Amino acid sequence: SSSTDNADVAAIIDQATNRRKRVATEIEDSQSADKDEVVQLAADDESNAPSTSRTVSFSSAAPRKKQKTYYDTMLYQGLQRSEVLYKERTEMKRASRENECLLKLAQDNERLVAEKELWEKDYQFKVNQA
Repeated sequence: SSSTDNADVAAIIDQATNRRKRVATEIEDSQSADKDEVVQLAADDESNAPSTSRTVSFSSAAPRKKQKTYYDTMLYQGLQRSEVLYKERTEMKRASRENECLLKLAQDNERLVAEKELWEKDYQFKVNQA
């Protein structure tokens, strides 16, 4: 079942990565769109014939775009955090598995040492009897 879990997790990470890339490009696009709009406004001012529709749409679009960028940034940071947490969790699981194996080895060693001592005593007893 762990292999299917790993496959599921890998798929989730891939989805998150793709989403992050998409968000990053959207942020870049919205920033470049903001720049384009500012440049357009400056050009309108210079030509002394401002396109009022452009100005109106810009004044209402800017806060909305800022809000969207803010949410995208939050999403991006959240995804990064969850990826870090996932890595930490898998690291901890791996470490605990390692510890379990080491514990098992130690117990096996103790058991083998005890068996060896019993065997030696038994052997010594038989030698003494002979």
